[in-house]
Amino acid sequence: MENRANLLKSLGDKLYEKRKAAALEIEVIIKELIKEKKSLQAQKVLQDLSQSYYSANSLHLKKGILLALAAAAIGFGKEAQPFLTDLLEPILSAIVETDSRLRYFACESLYNVTKVVRTQLIPGNHLKLNR
Repeated sequence: MENRANLLKSLGDKLYEKRKAAALEIEVIIKELIKEKKSLQAQKVLQDLSQSYYSANSLHLKKGILLALAAAAIGFGKEAQPFLTDLLEPILSAIVETDSRLRYFACESLYNVTKVVRTQLIPGNHLKLNR
């Protein structure tokens, strides 16, 4: 991930606006990688985010990574299916964290990922979603 240290620092900032800006940068990186058909590099970005989430001691960094995962899903768009496991594992583990604010961010992140990939999450895709 380009400027990995700077992105992680921004994702862990106290200010929500800085965390959100870093997450949007992740979205741009993912969009560019998908556009250039560099899916292995895109998966590496997700794995870096996941690893950073699990090793983070800072709640701000964990919240920033959750924002970044949702932004990454937006970056993947219709190409998200192969990356769902990497997107969802850290989010689902955050849902059972003890901190209520972190659980809130996890739920919000899950909602945003689901908005992007909703029909891909439904086995058999037999439900018609009108949105």
